Amino acid sequence: IRIEVEDELSAYTLFETLNYRGVDLTVTDLLKNYLFSLISVTDLQIAKDIWKRISATVGLEKFPTFLRHYWISKNPMVRQEQLFKIIRSNIKSNVDVFGLLRNLEGAALLYIALQDPLHSEWSGNRERMKRIRELKLFGVKQQLPLLMVAKSVFNDAEYDKLLKLVSVVSFRYNVIGSRQANRMEELYNEACRKVFKREINRTVDIFNQIKELYISDEDFMNDFTTIQIYSYGRSKKLVRYILFELENLLMQGGDRDYEGDPATIEHVLPESSNEGWYEYFPQSIVENYKYRLGNYTILEDHLNRDCGDSVFEHKKEYYRRSQYELSKRLNVNEWLPSTLDARQRDMANWAKTIWRVPYAD
Repeated sequence: IRIEVEDELSAYTLFETLNYRGVDLTVTDLLKNYLFSLISVTDLQIAKDIWKRISATVGLEKFPTFLRHYWISKNPMVRQEQLFKIIRSNIKSNVDVFGLLRNLEGAALLYIALQDPLHSEWSGNRERMKRIRELKLFGVKQQLPLLMVAKSVFNDAEYDKLLKLVSVVSFRYNVIGSRQANRMEELYNEACRKVFKREINRTVDIFNQIKELYISDEDFMNDFTTIQIYSYGRSKKLVRYILFELENLLMQGGDRDYEGDPATIEHVLPESSNEGWYEYFPQSIVENYKYRLGNYTILEDHLNRDCGDSVFEHKKEYYRRSQYELSKRLNVNEWLPSTLDARQRDMANWAKTIWRVPYAD
């Protein structure tokens, strides 16, 4: 259907009317239409150019999430479905529109950088690249509003501490604890608003705001001791990350990288166990153990191939020859469910010293 109107601003009014009549439009469509309807004709092209740059930076698919994260970095929590109404009630004039567009344009570059450890923003800063890579690996986004607003308030040293804090919290709370993310977003939002108002500008103050999210050592160890993580698909990188962080601790200051190091994941109890293993792990319980963290180690590729699916007595020799501490320490006599449990408890004890922050002491 073709509908002719007198000018472009009338077209925006028509567009919004169609939405009220039931046409399903995204928050991106609605916001663009509403903002442009408030702008004078002489300023319209300027606004279009800014909008185009924002969309090109963030991408249309990510724009609604970016918009919400930007908004709740400075304002009270709002759900995605309520976002357009809230913005509309706060943006009323040509000046308001350009204020929002300029702020969104500035925030877009940082928003993308916070999800890309190789972004030029972090060039030469290995610590920040490490933390942003961790957060990307963990698949969490609740921290993004806080990291956006804190970037212009915290000094460099405090910002580095903040990145570590949110990474450790995410690992304990999301990855190992599998806790609900709703509460995390609420607490981060409270911290965001205090940072935005310049009421706090230190990481220790952020910790005090969100310490409910910092899983206690006792709970963290309990969760870590029993967790299973698959060693294939998207989880494979996570398993490698955990194993290499443990390895670096055992090396007392090691710096092996889980993405760059050629070592492979070795299952002590094989993924495809044979009859030789059933004496130690009956078929009825194998599935409960083969993807436990305590069953994993890292091993040179050629040693992994050579030991294959052999029984533990045969594998021990290959572990002894490995350069990796995690494998060298597999010097037990037998590999039983109780042995695996004990090793995973040891791993949990090591883990609590790796993924921790000093404010919790």
